[in-house]
Amino acid sequence: MLAFFLGAGASVECGMPLVWPFTATFRENVLKRIDTNLFNFSDSEDIKQRFVEIIGNNDLHYEQMVSELEIWKLSTAGKEQQTVDGLIKQTTECIQILLLELQEKCQSRMRLRFDDYFGLKSIIKQHGSLDIYSLNHDLIVEELCSFYEIPLKDGFYSDREHGYSRLGDFKVVTKAEFQQRESPLVH
Repeated sequence: MLAFFLGAGASVECGMPLVWPFTATFRENVLKRIDTNLFNFSDSEDIKQRFVEIIGNNDLHYEQMVSELEIWKLSTAGKEQQTVDGLIKQTTECIQILLLELQEKCQSRMRLRFDDYFGLKSIIKQHGSLDIYSLNHDLIVEELCSFYEIPLKDGFYSDREHGYSRLGDFKVVTKAEFQQRESPLVH
C-alpha cells in the first residue's frame, strides 16, 4: 500500500492560501460584518464582545478560533451554550463559503498546474491504488482526480465504494439520512 499524507502546502501551487493568509481574509470578512445579521448573538452584547475578541485575536488562526468557540460552548450552559453553538455553526459556514469561493477563483490556475501532476496516474497504475490523506479543507485532490479521470473513493457518498473497511466499520451517511437528522435549526 502506498499513501500520501498532504498538508496545506500541497494546495499552494494551485492558488489556495496557507492558514495565516486565509485567516486574515476570514477575520477581515467576519469583523466587517459583525453588526449585520450574519451572526446571531441572541441580543447579548457580552456574547458579541467575546466572539469579537476571539475572531480579532491575531495570535489565533481560523482553526484555533473554532477551537476557542468550542471550549467556550463546553464551559457554559443554557441559552448562552445554544447561542455559542449557533455561532460555531455560523463561523464554520463562513469558513466553508470563503474556501469554496477561493477554490472557484483558483480553478483556472489549478488547471494550469495540474499538468505538473502527470505522474499521479502512473503511480496509481504501478501500485494499483493510492491512499491520500489530507488535512486540507479544499477540493484540490478531488479536482486533480477529475482532471486525470482517476476513480475516487472518498467515504462521503453512498454511490462511491469508500474502501475503508480494512481500517474499521464505517457507515456512510446517505443524503436522505443526512437531511432527516435531528437539528434544532431545521424545522
